[in-house]
This record gives sequence, structure tokens and C-alpha cells, in this order.
Amino acid sequence: MYKGYSKGDLIIAVSMDGDSQAARYAMNQIGKPYTTNLSKRKGDEAFDCSGLVWRAYKEAGYSNIPQTTRDYASSSAVRQISESQLCDGDIVWSEGHVGIYLKNSKFSNHVISALNQGVKALTFEGYKREFGPGLIYYRVNK
Repeated sequence: MYKGYSKGDLIIAVSMDGDSQAARYAMNQIGKPYTTNLSKRKGDEAFDCSGLVWRAYKEAGYSNIPQTTRDYASSSAVRQISESQLCDGDIVWSEGHVGIYLKNSKFSNHVISALNQGVKALTFEGYKREFGPGLIYYRVNK
């Protein structure tokens, strides 16, 4: 099981480009409950994994982010990158799950995602053990 961190444990020190804004939005949702109710996507009370990523990028000014995990591979809004290229706000995808990568924080190398226990920051290694192998990394096209 993952060690999750509360919002107060994370300190983000990043630039203010769109990806960083998405990372900050996701970080501010830590501790909120999980939901599978798509109607909750209109607000920010509860999230599923793809709803969290979609909402984070919507708040950062992007309008064409996929709303489900299955749509990433065919989306023109994102491009695939390598693990070594990961930066704040990049998207970590696996079959049926998605999260937002954090690089420059007090707990660097974490992924923020909505799990059954709610929105959490998970270590990247723990995320890879749970959802890999086969993780794919995306960066949003500007």
C-alpha cells in the first residue's frame, strides 16, 4: 500500500506554465473524496482519476484534454514522452488509470491521482509498482 501525503506535506516550487498550473490544482485537491459519478465533474468536490486530470488542465486553461483514460492514445491534445522527460504536470497513464506527475516538490517524484481512498500523492515508484509495467507518459500540447 502507498504512503499518502496530505496537502500540507507538499510544497510545489515550479514555474507558472500550464502544466505547472495543472499540477498545483491537482495538489490542492489532495484529501478530497473519490467518486465515479461523472456529474460531479462540474465542480471540484470529488474526483475519479480521469476527472481530476481533466479538471486540473481545464483550470489551467486547456479545453481539449481527454475526459476518459481510454481517449489518451488517440488524442491530439497530448503527445507521448519518455520517462526521463517527465516534468511537473505531465500525465502518467496506464490502462484504466491516470495521474499528474510532480517533480519539483518537497516530495519530488510523486504522482497525484484519485484512488478509491480519495485524491492522494503517491511515490512514483509505488505508482509504477501498482499500475505498471506499461505506463505511458504524456505531455499536453500547448
